[in-house]
Amino acid sequence: MKGKFDRWMLALTFLLSGAGCAACAWLYGRMAQDDWGKILWTGLFFCIPFVVSLLGSFLAEGIHRRNFVIFRRGNRAITLIAAALTGFAVGAGGQFLYMLPPMENHSAVDMVLLLDGSGSMQGKKEPCVQATEALLEQMDEQSRAQAVAFASCVLGNTELLPLDEEGRETLIKFVEGTDIIGGTEFGQPLTFALNSLEEKKETGRIQAVILLSDGEGPFPETLEEEYKEKDVVLYTIRMDAGEQETETARQLVQFAQKTGGFDTKIPVDEKGQISTDELTKAFRQAFSAAKEFGMGEGMLVFGKIKGSFLLRFLIRALIFSVCGILVGAVYYRRLNKEQAIGNAAAGLVLCVLVTVLGQIGVGSLSASCVLFCVFIFSAYTTYDLDEEVDGHV
Repeated sequence: MKGKFDRWMLALTFLLSGAGCAACAWLYGRMAQDDWGKILWTGLFFCIPFVVSLLGSFLAEGIHRRNFVIFRRGNRAITLIAAALTGFAVGAGGQFLYMLPPMENHSAVDMVLLLDGSGSMQGKKEPCVQATEALLEQMDEQSRAQAVAFASCVLGNTELLPLDEEGRETLIKFVEGTDIIGGTEFGQPLTFALNSLEEKKETGRIQAVILLSDGEGPFPETLEEEYKEKDVVLYTIRMDAGEQETETARQLVQFAQKTGGFDTKIPVDEKGQISTDELTKAFRQAFSAAKEFGMGEGMLVFGKIKGSFLLRFLIRALIFSVCGILVGAVYYRRLNKEQAIGNAAAGLVLCVLVTVLGQIGVGSLSASCVLFCVFIFSAYTTYDLDEEVDGHV
């Protein structure tokens, strides 16, 4: 006869795995900005929620009123270490495999540089000029670039120029001559950049926008969907003085992530200055990511699959199913055939949900965090009075 689900086990597993997923969401913008960062972050995504949810089961055992112990071979420390290592290995290894199939590499990129010209940028102009020069040197002549200065509105702009000697010189002169005036508003410049790229759109060219600012401003919620619909990737580079992040800033970061881009913070020192090297690195990372088609969304755990769809779907299905089996194996240190198949099937269901959401344009890191939390929670425990424990999905 089966016993009832333990409420403490269910509650603590769900709450702690949710906290682990939230921590991973917070880490994403700080880690997943290049290939190795994506690999390490995905390892943590599979590791942290798994480990803290396991701690929830330990806590449940300690406060449960009935006399039972979940059957495990080995002590709890070994179980936690096994969970951490296997979770990280599956996640990091899976992301590595996911990125192995060749992306469609495009040498032609159309890039709009949105440069904040508000009053708060006073004293930061020189690093911006030097970083822009370094970015233009990295971009090949097949690419095109446009510079746009903005504050509370668009202050001025160049055309979308080919990066020959004349084009580079025009762009640099424009950035050097940018005025510093007014407040900050993102809606108009982001819309201007999108429309400018749409007017000059050519088949086979990646389109991206780099937004550089030290402030924050409002923008229409519909812009996010317009960028996604037109396949324009947004990269945000924010000069951060250390203040607490506001809701508007978080919305901007999510905007970038949902288009396939990412957010980068540049620290501001006590004198209000920024590092030219840090800014140059951020520009180059954004351009490198834009140049590789789909790499902004090339994440195992969320996003639209672009290029080599079947192969990437199979890799995602394999990793999620293996994770399902490992969750059961580490929790209980034993699984029969039926339980292993059930946990693998749960992983496959998660894979299908993440993929469908990504392909229809509503997938996101937040959605995958919720699904992954539910996935761990679904590996619940029932108690068999004769056999001590039975774990299944």
